[in-house]
Amino acid sequence: MTRKSPETPGMGAAILSFFREERVLPPSLSLRISKSSAEPALCLSLLDLTELEELLAAPEGESLLCTHLSPAERSRYDGFTYPGRRREWLGGRLACKAAILNLAGSTATHTMPELAIGSAANGAPILRCSSPAASPLPAISISHSNRYVAAMAAWAESCGIDIQKTTDQILRVVDRFAAASEVLLLRKTLPHLEETQRLTLLWAAKEALKKGVLHDQPAVFQGVTLHALDNGPDLVLRLHHPGGGDRPTRVNAVALDDYFLAYTVEACHAGTP
Repeated sequence: MTRKSPETPGMGAAILSFFREERVLPPSLSLRISKSSAEPALCLSLLDLTELEELLAAPEGESLLCTHLSPAERSRYDGFTYPGRRREWLGGRLACKAAILNLAGSTATHTMPELAIGSAANGAPILRCSSPAASPLPAISISHSNRYVAAMAAWAESCGIDIQKTTDQILRVVDRFAAASEVLLLRKTLPHLEETQRLTLLWAAKEALKKGVLHDQPAVFQGVTLHALDNGPDLVLRLHHPGGGDRPTRVNAVALDDYFLAYTVEACHAGTP
């Protein structure tokens, strides 16, 4: 079921403006949806973990939510010891499957239980489908921070998404991921933002790029540098990275109240923007 822009308690105006649609999973879990038909087509989803927690505690809530999992996923879910980790893991699967099915739209030939999202050795999500008649599967990415889980599906070689809550803790680790030149560029281009917001934006962008392009790179953000930043209607960061050549990779970003969301896609053919 899809509904346009209802009031979702607790979500801010920026979230509702960006995620304009709502998908409701039984028993009554709300997921926000944002789609783009530009090439490569993609779909983003957002899930509120506080709402998921309430549904898991409700009578039959957990059993109904788990009907959206594949048998392998249900076995993995039952193996978690800590409720918080279990909730994040489940939220990631549900949000990602919602993005996949909304991306496919009326052409979807698979159901949520037929989709199984596993994990590679490096932690990247791996999508499989048990239906032999299923249509081609998209690239996927999952992220969570504090209250929210964000997921992405794209008709692309790979993709990466990251959501980060803005906190003062980012100031303690700035030397680990931001060069002085990057900090100056952020200050010059985004003077209306606070330092914590600018740094959170940069972290989210680099994390999204790492997931989408450098998921096999062991070192955090090694060689990833901010080249340019477009502060138009949409935030666009352009970053250089190892193996990327002279052309920087585009990372889109959006401010969602006290969070930043960043995402990128790697086109199916090398060199495609």
